[in-house]
Amino acid sequence: MNLNCLKVDLYGNCILCSSGMYIKENICIYCPKNCIECTLNVLTNKPTCRSCIEKYALSSGECKSCGSYCLYC
Repeated sequence: MNLNCLKVDLYGNCILCSSGMYIKENICIYCPKNCIECTLNVLTNKPTCRSCIEKYALSSGECKSCGSYCLYC
């Protein structure tokens, strides 16, 4: 079992990772930089951010530095 896996199913497959990580092929992988929480997008096979660190805004599944385009930050 992966050290960052918090919960496994009956077959030993990881179903819950530590905060700031997502599951890909039964392994916990860190979310992209500036991303607090993410999930694996099964269509693109890439992580999609769900929340960002302070001074970063979520835009199309990525955390981008706040700038003039941000409505909130």
